[in-house]
Amino acid sequence: MTQAHEQAGPASIEEAATYLRKANSATTPVGFVGGGTKQEPGNSGSPLPLKISTGRLNRLIAYQPEDLTVTAEAGLELATLQATLGKRGQWLPLDPPRLKGETLGGLLATNANGPKRLLYGTARDLLLGCQFVLADGSIGRSGGRVVKNVSGYDLHKLMIGSFGTLGLLTEVTFKVLPLPQYSEWAAALFEKAEDALAATRQAVRSNASPVAMEILNRAAQLQMAKKTRLTLPEAPYLLFFGAEGFEAAVKEQLQAVTALCRATGAKSVIETEGKGVSTVVWNGLQDLAAQPLYNLRLKWSATLTGLPSAVKSAEELVVKLGLTDAALQIRAGTGLAYLYAKLPAESDAFTYQEVARQIELARTHVQRQEGSLVVELAPVALKEKLDVWGGAGDAFAAMQALKNKLDPKGILNRGRFLKGL
Repeated sequence: MTQAHEQAGPASIEEAATYLRKANSATTPVGFVGGGTKQEPGNSGSPLPLKISTGRLNRLIAYQPEDLTVTAEAGLELATLQATLGKRGQWLPLDPPRLKGETLGGLLATNANGPKRLLYGTARDLLLGCQFVLADGSIGRSGGRVVKNVSGYDLHKLMIGSFGTLGLLTEVTFKVLPLPQYSEWAAALFEKAEDALAATRQAVRSNASPVAMEILNRAAQLQMAKKTRLTLPEAPYLLFFGAEGFEAAVKEQLQAVTALCRATGAKSVIETEGKGVSTVVWNGLQDLAAQPLYNLRLKWSATLTGLPSAVKSAEELVVKLGLTDAALQIRAGTGLAYLYAKLPAESDAFTYQEVARQIELARTHVQRQEGSLVVELAPVALKEKLDVWGGAGDAFAAMQALKNKLDPKGILNRGRFLKGL
């Protein structure tokens, strides 16, 4: 068996299966790593004696541009895949923060996504099938390119967002799309977050089909301007919205959303000009969460009608903790709000115990309206004082049953997921 704290780099799926088979026999806890970009989310868990890297499982297996499908090993980097698809005028419409080394497996395991999920959806909408290795070393498939299914489970969907607690993703098949012919963004200036949110709700319910709608508070605007070197208009809240497709349709959609913004209180609306500026705006919104200065990242999830209350909760948390430079990014069309902040070192006047208490109070507030609050990034000392995931709700019993079925010894990423799954 492998030595303690070893990282294994299998060059084949069969070799990965052998590592897992031996680990399972010895009840040795195992973790997984791709490009190392998704190690922060989740509970800290216990030290893992063995980590299996997918770094060498990085082949492009099959690409049929005419069928709009692609199959690759899970260790292939997203940027590499996008470059390959781009040569044929296609792309995988997932836009998580652009992190060097981001792999397809890590993207799926954490369900990473970005601003354009409003139009294109998440990985669950794009993944056709996958191959995986279970804890006991058995190899299975689910969905497209099926050779062997694990009976009774739609596992290629369940693997998404499971943080490696159900098995090791080794191969994935996606549907891809043609690159949009034309893309354009605009920004509406609002004094109040609730007015920007009202505009978003109306736009989502209209026929405008925006590709994304993102609201930034002033601190987030400053960070985006610094990163992109764009000169952004000053406002308490900026609502960025964009459209993609044929140029005439894009302009018509932007005009429709602009009218909704003006009707709900926007002071003015500024459009981007030129493909270059539009790309910079998109990248700025996409990468805001990846700023290295932050050591705290919180995610609120709510219904569109419950989102204003969640945003208010986030703003109150900023005030209570004195985080004056905290950036707030509201993925308004999909009911998400992200708070990014730099926590100071602990002192008599600022303790992580109080931070944890305030986060739990904010979580209780949003849960009353059927929402959730997840701590995606935090210092280890803070994670030890709270539950980063919050309540699992009614789904936990089913999740526990699935975990017991696929990993009865509980060796996979032990302790990282909900309630220590």
